[in-house]
Amino acid sequence: MHPIEREIVANIVNAILSESRTISVYDGEETVITRSDNARNILESMGHTDHDCIYWNSDDDTGMVMFVYGNEPEYVVADYSTDEFTTKIVETIHKPFRKHR
Repeated sequence: MHPIEREIVANIVNAILSESRTISVYDGEETVITRSDNARNILESMGHTDHDCIYWNSDDDTGMVMFVYGNEPEYVVADYSTDEFTTKIVETIHKPFRKHR
């Protein structure tokens, strides 16, 4: 994983966990982490395939973020759910990294 990808992914994971959510990680082949609140374990499980999808369920919402690695690192976030919680986190963290074209 490129250092910029790693920074974006870590910031998003930490922001989600800071809101008392637990995260599951699907690496395109299997769910490698289920409902974890341990950022280190989550991040260590990511980046071993060309993409990962993190998702969570809470009383307040359900959300997901898909990461695709190996392209321009600033565009590691490939897709995300459009609920208010997820949109706020992704756009706040990801926006400073995007190149303006």
